[in-house]
Amino acid sequence: MSNFLLKVGSIALTLYLFKSGTDTGAKSFDRIVNWGHGMVTRSNLDTLARELEVDYRFDGHFPPDLRPWIRETLRHGPDEDPSLDFWAQPFELTRDNGGVRGAYDLRSCGPDKSCSTRDDIAVLGQCAKLE
Repeated sequence: MSNFLLKVGSIALTLYLFKSGTDTGAKSFDRIVNWGHGMVTRSNLDTLARELEVDYRFDGHFPPDLRPWIRETLRHGPDEDPSLDFWAQPFELTRDNGGVRGAYDLRSCGPDKSCSTRDDIAVLGQCAKLE
């Protein structure tokens, strides 16, 4: 999926740059790159959310420390850290979100690297333990 999004983004960028000037083209390039990174980050968050929910069903709790759990759970190369988003910031997990047991908020702080801003990418969910 991520390769497809990067190819589509590259094609859109090429077409846009042919049509625009250099200053506008540079700003548009940054927007397109961030859009592509956002799409891949959203896909990664969806994968992490599914894994969180599976673990919660069996364990009845969220991992105490998200980063090591992500590294243990997801396959990755020796030089990759899957616990970081495209902007080299750690994913954040709010457990029992809103005081509801099993509810969670899993997010990337986005291109501005500050959480609770407009560009955050988030997955909200609810888990239940198997009885």
